[in-house]
Order: sequence, then C-alpha cells, then structure tokens
Amino acid sequence: MKKDQNFQYIQNVLKKWFIDKKKIIDLEEDFFKKNVLDSLEVITLVEFLEIKFNIKFNHQEFQKKDFKSISGIAKIIFNKKNEI
Repeated sequence: MKKDQNFQYIQNVLKKWFIDKKKIIDLEEDFFKKNVLDSLEVITLVEFLEIKFNIKFNHQEFQKKDFKSISGIAKIIFNKKNEI
C-alpha cells in the first residue's frame, strides 16, 4: 500500500496543514461549528488536498457529515484512494 493510501498518513498530512496555518483543532472536532476556517481557507484546503493526494472532490462529498473534521476528511480521502 502506498503511503498516501494509509489512513494515519492522510490524517497526519491534514493535522500538519492545520498546524501550519496555526489552527489548533482535535481530530474529531467540527471546524465549521468552531469557526476555525473561513470560506477561503476551506477552498485552499480542498485545493491542497486535491493536489497532494491526486484526487477530485465532488459536490456530494462536501455535503457529507464527515467533511467537517480532520478524521472525517481523512476517511473520505482514504476511501477515494482505496476505491471503497
């Protein structure tokens, strides 16, 4: 399994992105409810992840309840990379 298909690696990439942006958040914490990211930062995050993991998010994925936390987004990416 390639490292970008590993759930823990994906989570760590996401955690590092938030840390680099000086955004402190727990893995399960809802960053929308906590107002951790503004709309421009969400776009920046999505662009970063699409490039980093060579994926494309669709509109339905943005509406999933998982698309609100580090672990939730990691799960979406993991499933996309492993075609689950």
